[in-house]
Amino acid sequence: MIGFLPICVFGGTTKKAAYTVVPTKKAPVIDGKLNDAVWKKAKFQTMYAFASLEEQKRSKAIPGTRFAISADTKNLYVAYKCEDPHINRLKKKRTAYDSYTWDDDSVELFVDFDNTKHRFARIALSVTGAIYDNAYLQYGLKDIQWKFFNIRGIKGAANIQKDGWTGELSIPFAGLNVAPDRSGDWSMNFFRTNRTMKKGHHKTYSSWGLYRKKPIKNYFKNFEPINIIGAVQKNDAVFKLFQNVKGIPNPVYTKKELKEVMHWRNKYWYDVKPETFPMIVIPEKIPLEKIMFYLDENGKRQAIKTAAHLEIKRKQMLGNVEKVMGSLPKRVKKSSWKAYDVRVSKTLIRGRSTKKTIHFFVAEGEEVHANLYEPIGMKPGDKLPAIVAMHPTHNSGKEAFEKWPNNNFVFELAMQGFIVIVPDFPSKGGSLKYDFKADRYASGPLKGLYNHMTCVDMLQVHPNVDPEKIGTIGHSLGGANVLNLAAFDTRIKVAVSSCGWTTLRTKVMLSEKHMATEYFMPRFKTVYKMDLAKFPFEYTELVAAIAPRVFFSNSPLADGVHTGWGPKAGAPIIREYYAAHNAKDAFQFYQPRAGHAFPWTYRQMAYKSMRDVLNYHPDGNLGLLADRKGKAAIPKLKQSLKSPSQKTRRIAAHHLGVLGDKSGLLVLKADFKSVAKIRLIVLDKASNKGAKDVNEETLALATVLAELGDTSGFSFIEKLSVKGDAGQRWRACIALCRMANIDKKVLKSAGVNPVAVLKKMAAEEPDYSVFFVFLDRVHKILRNRSDMIAIFAIAKESKFHKNSPKGMKHPVAEAFHFVAVRDRNRPYDYK
Repeated sequence: MIGFLPICVFGGTTKKAAYTVVPTKKAPVIDGKLNDAVWKKAKFQTMYAFASLEEQKRSKAIPGTRFAISADTKNLYVAYKCEDPHINRLKKKRTAYDSYTWDDDSVELFVDFDNTKHRFARIALSVTGAIYDNAYLQYGLKDIQWKFFNIRGIKGAANIQKDGWTGELSIPFAGLNVAPDRSGDWSMNFFRTNRTMKKGHHKTYSSWGLYRKKPIKNYFKNFEPINIIGAVQKNDAVFKLFQNVKGIPNPVYTKKELKEVMHWRNKYWYDVKPETFPMIVIPEKIPLEKIMFYLDENGKRQAIKTAAHLEIKRKQMLGNVEKVMGSLPKRVKKSSWKAYDVRVSKTLIRGRSTKKTIHFFVAEGEEVHANLYEPIGMKPGDKLPAIVAMHPTHNSGKEAFEKWPNNNFVFELAMQGFIVIVPDFPSKGGSLKYDFKADRYASGPLKGLYNHMTCVDMLQVHPNVDPEKIGTIGHSLGGANVLNLAAFDTRIKVAVSSCGWTTLRTKVMLSEKHMATEYFMPRFKTVYKMDLAKFPFEYTELVAAIAPRVFFSNSPLADGVHTGWGPKAGAPIIREYYAAHNAKDAFQFYQPRAGHAFPWTYRQMAYKSMRDVLNYHPDGNLGLLADRKGKAAIPKLKQSLKSPSQKTRRIAAHHLGVLGDKSGLLVLKADFKSVAKIRLIVLDKASNKGAKDVNEETLALATVLAELGDTSGFSFIEKLSVKGDAGQRWRACIALCRMANIDKKVLKSAGVNPVAVLKKMAAEEPDYSVFFVFLDRVHKILRNRSDMIAIFAIAKESKFHKNSPKGMKHPVAEAFHFVAVRDRNRPYDYK
C-alpha cells in the first residue's frame, strides 16, 4: 500500500529570522562527510514530524533530521544529518541527475531566493548523492519543467554511516539566477522523506516549517508543490511553510555570470508577475450531485418520475453545457454524398480497406480534412455500419493512429469491415494553422462538434452506409469529442470514450490553460471566472444526456490526464440516470489498471459492444451469435459445422475455438485436404480471379487451423507469403502469426518454423501497404515478445522502407520495435 501524507497544520512562516547564517570564507569540499570547518561553526537546526497531530506543538521527527546553512558571495551551502537505525533498509535506486530522487530516502530544499512570495526553486538530494532540481512559478502551481531547468554548477554528495547518513550541497547563486540587486532575508523550507521506519511502501516525513491551523484531512504522496497546494487547498500553502533565513551574503557576479543570469531569468519568466500567467485555481470542495431532478417553470427542483421529465432534463442538461460551450450554428444538410463535393487527395490500401485522404467544406470557407476507410470490394447496394473516429491530442491529427501501435483502433475497426471517417480536429493535422480567434464559434469543442455532426450528415447519405447504424469512438481529446457528439446528436447509436472525461468537482486544480483557452471553452474564465461554484454543468450531465443509448467508458484508474477518481465518483450518478431510462446495462463503465491508455482487452470489449448495437459482425450472424451468447452459442455453432457451405463451417470452427471448443478441427482438416489439388493449380496461376478467391479461402482455412493448433497449412502459407499478391501476403502473415503461437515443441515436431518465415517477410516485403499490415498484425497477434522484438529488429533495417512516412520522425518499423522493447515484460494484452 502506498503511504500518503496527512497534512499537519501548525507552525508557520515567522516574520523574524528563524535561522541566521554564519558565512564562510572557505568553501567546503562537497563529499557528504561534513568534516569541513564551516560545518563546525554552523548551527544545525532540528526538523519536525510532518504529520497530522492533535496538539499544536512541534514534535521532533523520528528518525531525527538536522540541517545547517552557510554561504559565501558565490554559493549557498547546505548540510544534512539524517539519523536512521535501519540503514540496511535505505531505498537508494535513483542515481541519475534529475531522476525522481524523492522515491529514495531523500532530503529537499525549497528556496525563494528573491523573496518574491510566489516563486521558488526545489532541490532534492537522494541518499545516493543524486540531485533533482526544478523551479516553480505561480506559488508552485506551475513548474519550469525539470528537463528544461538546471542549476548550473550545482554539486551534491551523500555519505552513509552506521547510524544514518549525511548529505551536502553547493548551490551557485549564478546557477540559481539570483537577482543581482537582491537584499534582505531569504525564505526557505527543508523536508525529508524516510522510507526505512515502516514496512512496505509507507514513508515518514519531516519538515522545518509547519502549519498553524488544525489538521486537514487531505493526503498526498510526496512534496511535489502541487500536491501540497491541492491538499491544503490554498495557493499559498507552500509559502506558509517557508521560514526566514538571515545573513546570506549578496551575490557577486562577474560580467559573464551577470549576462548569463539575466538571460536565464528572462528565459524562466522569473520577473513575470503571477497574474500574467494563465489562471490556475485550487477549487473549494463541492460534492457531486445526483441528477434525478428537473427544474420546473419556476426554477424549482422536481423529482423525475416520467419519460416526459427525462426529456425535459436532457434539454436542460444540454442547455447548461451550451452556456459554456456555445450554441451550434445551423447546418445545411445535403441529399447525397456527391453534393458534399468530396475531394480525394490520396488513396492507400490498408489491409481490407482503402484509406482515402479526403477534403470537404462544412460551411462556406470552413474546410475539413479527414481519412476515410472503406472496405475493399463494396458492391452497389451494400449497407454497412459507419464510425466517426476521433484522434487524440497530436499535431498530426488523423495520422496519429499509424504512429501509435498500442491504440490504432481506427485500423482495427476498418479491418472488421466498418466504414470509418477520421476528421482532423481544428488546429491539428491538415487544419494545423486553424485560428480559433477568427472563427464564428464560442469554443474549440463547439467547432469540433459542428464538424463531427456534419460527418454524420455525410455518412447518412454515403451510398454504402446504413444511416441507422452509426457510432463514434475516440481517445483522450477524441474521447472528449465523443461525449459532445453522442450527447448532442441522437443519430449516434453507440459511443465509446477512452480517457475522455472526468468530473469538474473532483479536480485538484482548475487550469485556464487546459480548460479556458480558445482551444477549449473560454467562457469558463470569461463568464464564470474559473469559479467551480458558478460552473453551470458537470460532466455527469453530459454523459447522462447520451442515455438511453449505449455509452462505453474506458476510464483507467491511473489516467494522469482525465483523472480516474472523477469518473469513479460520477459513475453511480450516471448509472442511476440510465436506470431511470430502463437502460442500466447501456452505461458500460470500466476502470482498468492502466494510465492514459486504451488497453487491448478493453478495446475488444468496446468493439463487441459496437457490433452488438449496430447489429453487425464481419462473420455475419454466426459471429453475432458468438458475441452475444458466448458459450451458450456452442450447440448452434457445432450444428453449423454440418453446413454445406465451407465458409460457414470455417466461421463456426473459428468461433468454437475462441470459446475453447476445438470440435471444428477435424472438419476443417478435411476441408483443407479437399482443396489440395486446386491449391497446386492456384500457385501456378495466381493472377487468375478464381484462383485468387480459392487462395484466400484456403488461407482463411489455414489460419483457423493454426488457431486450433494445427500446422497443416504451413507449406501453402509459406509459399503465398512470397508468391501471393499483396492481399494474400498480409493474410499469410496473419496465418503465420497464429501458427507461431502454437507451442514451440509442437512446431519443432512438425518441422515448421513460422517465425523464420515472418523474419523473411520483415526483411523482404517491398510493398509498404503490406508492410504496415504485417507490422500491425505481428504486434497484435504474436504472443512471444522475444520473437516479436526480433522480427521488428529485422523490419526496421529493411532496405525497402528506410524513409519515414510523411509526418513521422522515424520509419514506422522503428516505432513498432520501440514499443515492443518497452513492453517486453508486460502481459500479452498490453498492446
